[in-house]
Amino acid sequence: MSIIKNITELQKYVRLAGTLDFNLLEPYRDLSIQQDMLEYCGGTLLSKLAAYNSDPDEETNPRFAELLPYVAMPLAYFTLKHAGPFIDLQITNAGFAVVSNSNLAPASRDRVQNLTNAINNLAYSSLDRLLDFLETNVSRYPDWEKSLAFTERFNCYVRSGSDIKNIVRIDQPCLTAYRYRTAFLRAQQFKIDPIISIEMGADIRKKLLNGSLPANYLLIINDLKAATYYFAAAEEENNSQYEITGEKYLASVRQIIDATPDNYPIYKASSVYVTPANYNNNPTTETSPIIMLGSF
Repeated sequence: MSIIKNITELQKYVRLAGTLDFNLLEPYRDLSIQQDMLEYCGGTLLSKLAAYNSDPDEETNPRFAELLPYVAMPLAYFTLKHAGPFIDLQITNAGFAVVSNSNLAPASRDRVQNLTNAINNLAYSSLDRLLDFLETNVSRYPDWEKSLAFTERFNCYVRSGSDIKNIVRIDQPCLTAYRYRTAFLRAQQFKIDPIISIEMGADIRKKLLNGSLPANYLLIINDLKAATYYFAAAEEENNSQYEITGEKYLASVRQIIDATPDNYPIYKASSVYVTPANYNNNPTTETSPIIMLGSF
C-alpha cells in the first residue's frame, strides 16, 4: 500500500522519462513520507489514504479522492529531491560508480542545481497548499484533526495559515504557522500573557478554540494575533524590526483593556492590572521635587 505506487502515478504530478525504473525511487518515496510528510499530516491519515489508493472502492472515496492529489504532489517532489543525487550512482567493489548511457549527455552542474532548487521550492509550495486544504476542510478529515500536526498548534493565538494571511503577505503561510508554533508559545508566555494576565490569556485561547469569542475579546484578538506573529518572526528571523512591530500591536491591546477594564473583568481582577488610583498616587505637581511622567 502506498500513496504513489508506480511510475504512472508519479507521472501525474511530475514530468519523467517513462523508462525510469520506479524501484530506484521507492526507498526515497518511503523516506519522504517519514521525513517530510508525516509530521504535517499525521500517520493515521496517511495510512488511510494509502489504503484508499490501493482499494479506491471504499465508502470514503469522495473525501480521499479529493485529498489524494494534494498529498501526492508534495510527496512526488520530495521523492525526487531525495532520489536525485543517487539515481545514477551504484556502489561496487571498487567504490562508487556512475551509470552512463551513450544516448544521453550529462546535465551541467548549473542545470542540475537549478532543477534541484525548483524541485525543493515546488515541494514546499505544494505542501503548503496541502495544509491550506486540510485547514479549510478540517471537519472532513477527523484523523488529521486528532493528530499532533493539528492539535499542538491550537493552544496559540495564531493557529493557522489563514491567521497569518490576515496579518501579512508571505510565501507558504501554512507552513510558517506550523514551523513557528514553538516561537508562538514563547511569545504568548513571555511577552503577551504577562501584560494582559495569564488568566485572561488562557480564557481567550479557550474561547478561541471553542469558536465562541465574545465581543470584548473580538476587539483585541486581531492585535493579539499580530503581536504573537511578529514576536515569533523576530525570534525566528532575528529581525529587531519585527520585535518593535510586535510591541506596537501589544501596546494597542493594552490601551484598549486599560481604557475599559470593566469589559475585561479577568484582567481587572489580576495582579497585572494597575488601577487609576494607583497611577495617581505619585506626585505630579510643579512643586513636587520629582515629576513623574507616564505610567508603570
